[in-house]
Amino acid sequence: MAIGSFFTSFEWSAFINALILGISIASIWLIAALGLTIIYGAAGVINMAHGEFIMLGAYSSYMLQNFLELPFVLCVPASFLIVAAVGLVLERGLIRYLYKRPLDTLLATFGVSLVLMQGVRLIFGSDPKYIAVPPIFSSNIQFAFVNISVFRLVVLHVTMAIVAALWALFYRTRFGVQVRAVMQDKEMAASFGVNADRIYMLTFALGAGLAVRRPQHRPSDDGDGLRRAGLSGRRGRRWNACRQRGRGWRNGRAAIDLRLFHQRHLRSFRSVRADCGVPADTTSGAIHAGCKASLAASVPDREGTRRK
Repeated sequence: MAIGSFFTSFEWSAFINALILGISIASIWLIAALGLTIIYGAAGVINMAHGEFIMLGAYSSYMLQNFLELPFVLCVPASFLIVAAVGLVLERGLIRYLYKRPLDTLLATFGVSLVLMQGVRLIFGSDPKYIAVPPIFSSNIQFAFVNISVFRLVVLHVTMAIVAALWALFYRTRFGVQVRAVMQDKEMAASFGVNADRIYMLTFALGAGLAVRRPQHRPSDDGDGLRRAGLSGRRGRRWNACRQRGRGWRNGRAAIDLRLFHQRHLRSFRSVRADCGVPADTTSGAIHAGCKASLAASVPDREGTRRK
């Protein structure tokens, strides 16, 4: 295929929307990774419960909005304080006795993660919970030929603000100097009057609080929801068709992936067939039959099941 025809058929709007979506999701995990890095860098603790802190942040936002009726813009900072308080209690009650035994901290935090996971499952169940976002976050901004979600832009700006605040905290404040001193040489820092236990406690609470990420809002089936998810036009219609046929989100995604695999790689298989001297009908028929069988296996026929 010629380069000119490739760029002609390439959908730049879908690519840029997917790129912004990927960057915004990566920025969320960047904040969570910074919290994990702060805990390990300052105290040398391998926190296996960091994922459960992320879970606690999401469920805290859900509880604050649905039971205390706090607005969305206050749920996230409030959940940060809640998870930071949980991290502080965990550090004071368990982790501070294990600083000289890093492998024991790994096992202890792994046990804490199991307790938190099963506790949340017993309280809230295994069904996913969603949080409502303000209508302004559900709108889009049209920039040239790109349709950008306001929510994604807010996430990117908040992430940049948090990263800048953390840099200023660790490199422009007295607390940051003490943290870096304890990281380099705990005994020497203690000889200059730095309370290492207090530094460990605060950094663990800060790292746990940074695990808070925005909870998932419920995707809608209308055009606006599909557009925010990066599925517009033909992709959105194909996605809705898969869902309406009773396949569900995961099976619908599997059906789309298999069809795209069949379309994109058939050309490569044909070139290999030509080099090996295999008849065209045999190769294309085998590929088509294999993809059809895989699609049938991954997407069961609901109507046939009902008839049985």
